Amino acid sequence: MTKSKMFYGWWIVVLVFVAYAFGGATIWYGFTAFFDPLVEEFAWSYTAISVAASIRGAEFGLMDTVTGFLVDRFSIRKIIFAGSAVMGIGWLILSQVNSLGVFYASFMIVCIGASGISGVVLFTLVTRWFHKRLGLVIGITASGVCVGGFAVPAIVSLLDVISFRSVFFIFGVTAIIIGAITAYFVRDWPKDVGSVPDGIIPPAGKSMAEKGKEAAPEEASPKGALRFREAISKPAFWIITYVYVAALFSWVTVVTHILRRP
Repeated sequence: MTKSKMFYGWWIVVLVFVAYAFGGATIWYGFTAFFDPLVEEFAWSYTAISVAASIRGAEFGLMDTVTGFLVDRFSIRKIIFAGSAVMGIGWLILSQVNSLGVFYASFMIVCIGASGISGVVLFTLVTRWFHKRLGLVIGITASGVCVGGFAVPAIVSLLDVISFRSVFFIFGVTAIIIGAITAYFVRDWPKDVGSVPDGIIPPAGKSMAEKGKEAAPEEASPKGALRFREAISKPAFWIITYVYVAALFSWVTVVTHILRRP
């Protein structure tokens, strides 16, 4: 008896976990490590630097709507690659920052690009690959951004050795590499590798029509699913968006200043 290969969906989980962890390490938790180097270099106030964090929170909350629109119309592989490339360019611009205006603009570019590896994109991807173990898979994927927080001590140590400009440059190059690798190996649907959700092949006794339906679940709309125009016309959509943005503002306030010197 030959040993069966690991279901390709688990490789998808590994890839999105790494991408999500990188975003958590650099954009969410690691940002706080750059406060002191920026203050020492430019004599900016902590308040001025914190504005970037506010921009980040609002931008992610609002960009999720745009990202959801794009996910419905374009390949997730392309979104991940394009987003990572834009994020990398933003970090590279940050490595050459010389004014507060450039700092804000380049950080906005980073956040716009990071929308390509946001939960909207990555969770949508894994839900296409898993049905029976979806709760476990989403939990693993979501934990990636938190695991990225463990990289903060390494970032702080790196800043003790090289300049913050060099660290930003490393972030930029790494973002492009991770995005390219992820986009290269990721597949939008199980059928792209000749598989089905969860890797469970339909019984041989089923008709070709039945197999086709199970192999291409994307063709059937989930019960209660709404199109983009229908969704944005619902008050509930905007209430949830407002709550999400407000929650990000609150959470970001704590995360941003957690390493601030007294």
